[in-house]
This record gives sequence, C-alpha cells and structure tokens, in this order.
Amino acid sequence: MTSKKNKEYTLGNEAEEEIIEYSFQWMIAPPCPVAVLVNCLDILNNLRKKHPWIQEELKAQINYFQRTKPSPALMSRTNKIMQQKN
Repeated sequence: MTSKKNKEYTLGNEAEEEIIEYSFQWMIAPPCPVAVLVNCLDILNNLRKKHPWIQEELKAQINYFQRTKPSPALMSRTNKIMQQKN
C-alpha cells in the first residue's frame, strides 16, 4: 500500500485479511456513515489487485449501494471505482 506521499507500507497477509474483513463488515453495517463507506470502498479497491476475489464482491456491493444509498458522495466514488476496473 502507498500513501499520498508515495511512501510504501508493507503489510503482512494476516493484517491485510483483517483489514479486508473489517472493511466489508463496516460497509454492510446498517448505521455505516457514507464517509466510512467510501473509505472502505477505497481500501478494498486498493487491495483488489493483490486479492482478486475482492473484485467480484466489491462490484456486487457497489451495485447494491448505488441502488439503496444513492448519495452524491457515494455515487461519485462508486463510479470512479467502477471506471478503474475497466
């Protein structure tokens, strides 16, 4: 993973798996604020190349959120992520 200042941080597989698990859990929690949701989407999007199985689940979650929580911030972020996949 890299930060905005292009510093690279190496995480172990176990740490990445925990981050993935918590990101999905936070996203599907009913009271999840949009800001938390879009950050979880970014985290998962960044990890999808290393963990290819994330891509299908992320796509399904994005489609669901676009139908059920169509806020401007969420729509902007999900459209950006979907364009990156192509």
